[in-house]
Amino acid sequence: MFMRVSYPTDLSENSKRAIRCINALKPDTVHVMDEDTFDIKNHLIDEAKSAEIEVLIGEPWIEIVKRSENYDLIVLGAFGRGGILKRLLGSTAEAVLRHSKCSVLVVR
Repeated sequence: MFMRVSYPTDLSENSKRAIRCINALKPDTVHVMDEDTFDIKNHLIDEAKSAEIEVLIGEPWIEIVKRSENYDLIVLGAFGRGGILKRLLGSTAEAVLRHSKCSVLVVR
């Protein structure tokens, strides 16, 4: 059973697909990788709206991995806003998968 769940998002369309999983898992924290949070709580169902919203500044995968020991599960989208160049050079999701200290669920 996953007790402490983190949902890092860059608010891209792909990362929003993970919302369905997040609503079912009721995350403790929503990590927004952009200062433009656009009111993420509108996309969370009532049970998940109690999640803490934390804006992370810095290299996304590093900031996510730094916090990974505090969680049982990280749920994130497979691709974000990085575009094709970012995908060719390696994605945030791949780096988090390789370096995280907890389980990672990547939603495509």
